[in-house]
Amino acid sequence: VLRDPLEAAMSQRVRARRQPDYYGFGAALPEGAALWLSCMGQMWTGFDRGRHLLQSYDALLEQPKVALGRLADFIGLPADPARIADLRASLPALQHRIL
Repeated sequence: VLRDPLEAAMSQRVRARRQPDYYGFGAALPEGAALWLSCMGQMWTGFDRGRHLLQSYDALLEQPKVALGRLADFIGLPADPARIADLRASLPALQHRIL
């Protein structure tokens, strides 16, 4: 899942501030941005279009039915509307308020 670097850094800052004993890195935005860059570098190093699907985090939240259908197609499974509905219902839990 590809996420906007500033949003990822801000999200990491929220996690680090909520659980400082668990997240020792990322309370400052530059640290979160560095973490995002490191993760993306690792991801791109092994990325193979035939074996991996790149999914926008924003698209997953804004159009979950389309994004999850695309994922089902990619892995060769039928898009089960009931399972997609269950996953769509769980997506708000992934979003936390950054401000």
